[in-house]
Amino acid sequence: MIGTFLLFTSANSNIYLVAILILEHASLHHASFSKPTIDEALDKAYSQYRASDIHSAVIGQFCAPSKEYSIQQFMEFILTHRL
Repeated sequence: MIGTFLLFTSANSNIYLVAILILEHASLHHASFSKPTIDEALDKAYSQYRASDIHSAVIGQFCAPSKEYSIQQFMEFILTHRL
């Protein structure tokens, strides 16, 4: 996760931030007791993302280019807005 996180600091922060949140939840779901397939885990994580209000929070907090924000700001957002 850290490697992926560091890559997005120089790219479009909104896209990568959302991807990290969804992939984090999908990996947790995939490792759960029920052992869903990878596709099922991704589908569930994406569904939960769409049902949440995280997208609005991402757009509201990170509207400037990614170089305007610190890694700490991104990490705090990820930890606060887990699915």
